[in-house]
Amino acid sequence: MASKDSDIESAVFPKQELNGYGINFNDSTESLYDFCRASLQSVLNMDTDTGSHCQCKCHPRKSTEGLEGNDYDDDDDVDNDNYDSADDRSRSKSNVIGIMQELQKISAKLKEENHVLAEKKKDLLRREQLLSVSQKNFQTIVELEIKRKMEGIEKSFKQELEKSLIHLKEKIKENKRLRENFETLKSANEVLRSEVESLTNERTKCDKQINSLQARLTNLQRLHEQNQKQIVPSLAIDVKQETTSSKTAKSSTEKPHKRSLKASKVLQCIGDLLPSLLTWLVDMQLAAPLRNSVAHLPHQLNAQESSIIRKPRSVSERCLKVIPALVEFLREYPSFSGSVSLPCLQFVYWAIKNLEDSHNQSKSGLSSTLRRLGEELYHSRASTTARITEEDILIEQKDALPPLPNTNKEGLFFKSSDCHVRLLCALIVLKTVSQVDFLANVLDDLKNELKSDRGKELFLFYQGTPVVLQYLKPIHKTLVNNAIDVFLPLSMESPHLNQFLTSCSNETWFRTVAVVLRAVNMDDKIFEKLSIILQKLSKIRHNKKLFDVYSITALIQELSRSTSTCSSNQQDYSFLELNLRSILFNLNCVGSSNVSTT
Repeated sequence: MASKDSDIESAVFPKQELNGYGINFNDSTESLYDFCRASLQSVLNMDTDTGSHCQCKCHPRKSTEGLEGNDYDDDDDVDNDNYDSADDRSRSKSNVIGIMQELQKISAKLKEENHVLAEKKKDLLRREQLLSVSQKNFQTIVELEIKRKMEGIEKSFKQELEKSLIHLKEKIKENKRLRENFETLKSANEVLRSEVESLTNERTKCDKQINSLQARLTNLQRLHEQNQKQIVPSLAIDVKQETTSSKTAKSSTEKPHKRSLKASKVLQCIGDLLPSLLTWLVDMQLAAPLRNSVAHLPHQLNAQESSIIRKPRSVSERCLKVIPALVEFLREYPSFSGSVSLPCLQFVYWAIKNLEDSHNQSKSGLSSTLRRLGEELYHSRASTTARITEEDILIEQKDALPPLPNTNKEGLFFKSSDCHVRLLCALIVLKTVSQVDFLANVLDDLKNELKSDRGKELFLFYQGTPVVLQYLKPIHKTLVNNAIDVFLPLSMESPHLNQFLTSCSNETWFRTVAVVLRAVNMDDKIFEKLSIILQKLSKIRHNKKLFDVYSITALIQELSRSTSTCSSNQQDYSFLELNLRSILFNLNCVGSSNVSTT
């Protein structure tokens, strides 16, 4: 029975053997396999049942031994059952063979399907390998591209970050500089406010004193008037008559002689001036076309014609000839109205400037004459008067002398109401006089004249910057402050500021300023005033070369360093330090100056 079971089991094709043939089980084959196995198992069970019945029939003894006490009445029924079991067994074998054939067909079909599936699997594996390789290649390409783009983005980000940091540092420096400037201005404003308060207090005190003195003066005047009323009127009248009679007698004897002498001198001056000026006019204007037309034909002229068409003298020679007579005319002629004095002063000024520019040696011969002219112009600042009375006019009419108009000496030159005349007088005095007190007073007057735009325009027209610049030197120590005070009004905001800065943008100016900055024991106020002008000049781009050539930048840095060390103890250098920093900032030297200040 055991051998039969093994045969049937081998016929069922267990999974291990089918797997050995390369058959893979899926869901459909698995269900078919289970159905076949169940049907074979049922057939096997039926076979085992029939076999047990047959064994009982073939061995009656054994069966009877096991069933003691039973009857043998059922023998016929047993024989019938054995016959039926034999038929069933033959049918089961035929069924098993049919099932086995079906299973073999199914196995062959499964093998074919398995072979097809294996080929598909190989194809899928090959495709999967290709896809994995292409995926890896694509991934590497993508990674490289991403890496390259990330490097570019990172590089651009670093560059933008560096630019932003540099810009931020510049903004921080600018804000720091503005904050320091604001603090400096704030401290200076507080100092000025305290000074204004003290000055207002002093002014109130002075006003009170003036009011008290005015009241006292009025009281004294009333007392004096009362005392005068008590004097005998007759005595006063007699004294007055005696004094007037003596004065009239004395003047009647002296004045005709003086007036006649002065008139003769005036006529002599006019006689000296007129021929020279007319000759100059003929040579330079009237005869110039004729001289130019025949200049290329000198061989066709005889001696007389060539002597007539002579070569004109130089301007310097004519100036040397005209100046002495003109100076004498200015001294003697009393009618100094604007129509007479202004052209004379203009001629004298431009003649002196022409002689200086031409470096003429003959100018030394006119030094005494020009000095007298400067002194005469300066002394017109005095309040002396010279009025002409009616008697003088009558005497002049009798003597047939040219009438001298009634003018006041206070209206001459420096006392003139015309700003043009006053400014020309100041410039001529600065060129001709050497007395320090004269020069200081004239510089003060010139400073007052430059407060108006008209004065600034005239000063720049007559090129007054070099005239004042000669006194901006350490050898004129007492006049340096006055000279800078003249330049300060010109450095203020006005329509003529650019013209003034242009007149200062030259080597002479910067050389003089460098000498002043190197000078020892100079007043700090001078440096403050000078820094205002230098701050305006530092804004002009082409002046940076002049700052460097004369080492003014280094001098300003040294001065800024010294003022920063002193400003910790005193607050008087705040304005100067602010201007020096502004100059260095305009000259692009802020970094070095910051280092020096720290």
